Amino acid sequence: MDNVSDPTSSSGKVQIKWIKNELSKLNPKEPLVVFTHRPLFDLIPAWDWATKDGSKVISLLEKFENVHVFYGYINQINYKNDGKIKHHASNSLIF
Repeated sequence: MDNVSDPTSSSGKVQIKWIKNELSKLNPKEPLVVFTHRPLFDLIPAWDWATKDGSKVISLLEKFENVHVFYGYINQINYKNDGKIKHHASNSLIF
């Protein structure tokens, strides 16, 4: 998903509607992998390490039993476990 093109650091209403529609086609018991640029949660908002409407996306993902979200904006190793949702970041490939 694109959470970097919007200048407000958001996913935006149109994309959230699209995500909701696409997720409705899936079985909540199947594993789900999501790729984003910024983290969906507020890691360090002052550094723009967040997605302003990320909580709306997370609420859609919470319906699934096994979700992995990979993001790269911070270019360092970071893990967060929200129960069913595991957030992962790693070092940049350029370092």
